[in-house]
Amino acid sequence: MAWENSRVVYAVDQLDANPYILAMELQRRVPVQEQPHYSTWIRMSKIVTFWLLAVVFLASGFVSLLNIWFLLSFVPGFIFTYIAVIVTLTHWRFSSSGGDYQRKIHELLLSHKSVVGETLDIGCGNGSLLIKAAMADRSAHHIGMDFWGSDWEYSMQQCQANSKLEGANNVEFQKGTASKTEFLDRRFACVLSCLTFHEVRDESNKLNMVKEALRVLRYGGCYAFLDLFGDTKYYPSNDEVRAVIEQSGCIVSLDKPLAELIALPFPLNGKRALGFARLLCGTKISVS
Repeated sequence: MAWENSRVVYAVDQLDANPYILAMELQRRVPVQEQPHYSTWIRMSKIVTFWLLAVVFLASGFVSLLNIWFLLSFVPGFIFTYIAVIVTLTHWRFSSSGGDYQRKIHELLLSHKSVVGETLDIGCGNGSLLIKAAMADRSAHHIGMDFWGSDWEYSMQQCQANSKLEGANNVEFQKGTASKTEFLDRRFACVLSCLTFHEVRDESNKLNMVKEALRVLRYGGCYAFLDLFGDTKYYPSNDEVRAVIEQSGCIVSLDKPLAELIALPFPLNGKRALGFARLLCGTKISVS
C-alpha cells in the first residue's frame, strides 16, 4: 500500500519500535464527526458582561474598605453578582446538562402542530425548532426566518450547517423581520414562533407581530405561539392578544401559562425569565 504522507510512512517504519505511533497518527487523521451546534437563548456575551461588572465592583469595594467608596462599589457589586448568577443558571437550565428545557419547550410547541404541510418558523434562531418540524414532516418544504441581529449568537450560516448535519434537506432559511414577513397571504399550513415577538425592535406594538404571523396562515392551518403574553411591558393584556387572534379569523384552542404545561425550575419560573410566558395555539377558520 502506498502511503503519501511522510509522517504516516515514518509511523509505519517505527511500528516495531513503538506500536502506538501508527495508531496515534491514524487516529489524528480520522476526522471527528461534526455535531450540530444549538446554543441556548441566553447569550454568552451577556453572561460574561455581568460577571465582569460584578468582579470589578466587588474588587473596588475590597480596595476601598475604609472609606465611602466601599458602599458605592459593594452595593452594585452584589447586584451584578446576583444578576450574573441568575443569567448563568438560566443558561444552564436551557442546556442539555441543566435539564434541556430549551428542547422541552420546542417539543411542547411541536406537540401542538396539528397540521402537516409547509411550516414557517418566525424567529428561528439557530434552526432547532424548524429542523425538528422538518424532520417530522419530510413531505413538505419548511422555512425559517430571523433577523439574526449582531447582538445575537445565531446566524443563517449556523442554521444551514445544523440542517445539513441533521440531514434535513427540506428546509430553507431567510433573513427578515417578524413585523413584515413579505410572504403571500395564507401561504403556510403552520406558523410557529417561540419567544420572538417581544424581541422585535422595529415595531413597538407587539400585537402587530401576531397579526402578521396569522396573515400568512392558510385556512385550516394551525399556529403555535409562545411569548411573554402575560407581561404588560410588551402586551396590553392577554385578552387583547386573544382578540387580535380572533379578529384574524382564528380560534384559540389552547391558552395557558408555560408553567402550567412544563414544571419550570428556578430561575426559569421567575418573572425575569419565563414567568410571563404563555402558549397560544389554534387554527384559522375564516377570512380575517
